[in-house]
Amino acid sequence: MMDSVHSLEQEQEWEEGKVLIRRLAQTDGTLISPIDLTLDITTPLSLEKLRWLNFDLEPTKLKVTNTGETAIVSGKWNPIRPYLNRGPLDATYVFSQLHFHW
Repeated sequence: MMDSVHSLEQEQEWEEGKVLIRRLAQTDGTLISPIDLTLDITTPLSLEKLRWLNFDLEPTKLKVTNTGETAIVSGKWNPIRPYLNRGPLDATYVFSQLHFHW
């Protein structure tokens, strides 16, 4: 897969967006979850597209757990696992599990 060519200005915008996200992530714990987002005071960021790889691969094993408050889905892949990178991420993150709360 060939990567797209981007301008230096575009890459600088992406880096500024990543810096802002890292700064916002370092809160003092006063933000509640879920966060009530008010769209009229949000600031759009220019970020490189988040890249999802190998999510089309079927796992060799899949486990779904229902705790009564959360559903957890986890899987095993051999030898190649799904992962994310780029976008606001500074590293590659391998898929471990996803979960839903209600």
